[in-house]
Amino acid sequence: PFSWAEELRFRFAWSDYEHVELEDGEVGTTFTNEAFEGRIELVHEALAGGLEGAFGAQFSQSRFAAVGDEAFLRPNRTRKVGLFFFEELPLDQWTLQFGGRVEYQRIQVSAFDRDELPGASGQPDDFSDYGLSASLGLIRELNETTQLTLSLSYTERLPSAQELYADGPHIGTFAFERSDAIDGSGFETEDSIGIDLGLRHSSPRFSADGSVFYQYFRNFISLRRTDELAFENNDDTFTIISRDDIDNAFLAGRIADGEANDFIDVTRYQQVDAHYYGIEGSLTYHALATGAQGLDITLTGDLVRAQERSGGGNLPRIPPARLGAEVVYRQGPIELGARHRYIFSQRRTAENETTTSGYQLTSLRASYAFGENSQGTVFLRVDNLFDNEARSHTSFVKDRAPLPGRNLRLGIAYTF
Repeated sequence: PFSWAEELRFRFAWSDYEHVELEDGEVGTTFTNEAFEGRIELVHEALAGGLEGAFGAQFSQSRFAAVGDEAFLRPNRTRKVGLFFFEELPLDQWTLQFGGRVEYQRIQVSAFDRDELPGASGQPDDFSDYGLSASLGLIRELNETTQLTLSLSYTERLPSAQELYADGPHIGTFAFERSDAIDGSGFETEDSIGIDLGLRHSSPRFSADGSVFYQYFRNFISLRRTDELAFENNDDTFTIISRDDIDNAFLAGRIADGEANDFIDVTRYQQVDAHYYGIEGSLTYHALATGAQGLDITLTGDLVRAQERSGGGNLPRIPPARLGAEVVYRQGPIELGARHRYIFSQRRTAENETTTSGYQLTSLRASYAFGENSQGTVFLRVDNLFDNEARSHTSFVKDRAPLPGRNLRLGIAYTF
């Protein structure tokens, strides 16, 4: 409809999810979430000076409810509407990129029956607010194969319903989740300023990509393990106690009777000023590239640190340093691959957080593509080949459940 419009894109997704937790063969808790999301984007042709880009809108809604013994969150409806744009302008050996987004979010919380939310301490207010984000990037062409990149960003992230209203036992994290916002004080908008400096290289023999980054957060929302425990009473309500009180004669008696599982950790959503910084990179050697035949050898690595701005304490569940190596061979429709990863131990932990030992994972895969345009793929994959014990430091349940041992998957995928 417009002479300057090049392409109009539209995407819509809808889901209706229900999950039931069984206890002794009976329904203990039912979780439901009905959601939809849509996005419309208009790509415009090059304007004066070669300016190219797109703008559009995004909208979503979700209705969440949890009913039963493990309902940790009040029924709520979250609506989001956002407007965005992204533009790119070539400037001789430089390319300028810039964009922005404004978003409105409203969360409405339903009144609840205290029997349906055993840990609840009160009825909170609804939430609504705006968030703004902007980014600026520069790409410098050093030569035909190498680029230097620099990006700056400012982001405002609005808190989710779970971060605002969690107040009960959450089976997914084996913890009693609470939010510091539940007392009526609410949360401030989480905002951050980031800078990223990168170098990219692509040639017939080598490909490389590396970057260093720094991100400063104000009012960063973090879920932290506290020095408290939640004790389940006989009437399915909960009492919050200090870990120091675990030796109390009454509580010790309950443990002696084999009811230690009645105690779960208490975690809290809290806000703190923080910063992230790190480095990541990859290097690929194209050892063989002749028509339908290819052999690539890739090395990867990354390291990230995350700390509070005041006091320098570590943030929880930050991934440890990682190294990896992968070999991929292709011959027509056949592809074979082997990958090995070394994940270091994580000793830089937050208060009340446990450390995690390092581990190694090896995987093998083979696939065969078929169809006129290779729409279909038959694949065989073996993960954790040597059946090593591995615990992900970013997992809420790492101390209870390790990553899967040796496992094999055979499958078929088809795109249409």
